[in-house]
Amino acid sequence: YSQGALIDFLKEKKNENCVVETVGFRSYAHWFYTQKPAVLPQDSTRKTYIVTKVNKANEVTGWYPNLHELYRKNGWVFFEKK
Repeated sequence: YSQGALIDFLKEKKNENCVVETVGFRSYAHWFYTQKPAVLPQDSTRKTYIVTKVNKANEVTGWYPNLHELYRKNGWVFFEKK
């Protein structure tokens, strides 16, 4: 239940040609639920999504100033990298 919003987001991205990365926490969920191999976002021309916990959101936007916040849900923040 604590990762429900994260898992739902990842399942939505399964059939999209994209990269999903977690920042500020460790997880294998993004590889398992999207069924995508590990790819460095900076090496990809595909759309990139960044997921973090709400308490890390300000820190993450400082590291990646080109992020667009999609939404926040259940303690998670979902960004699209522009």
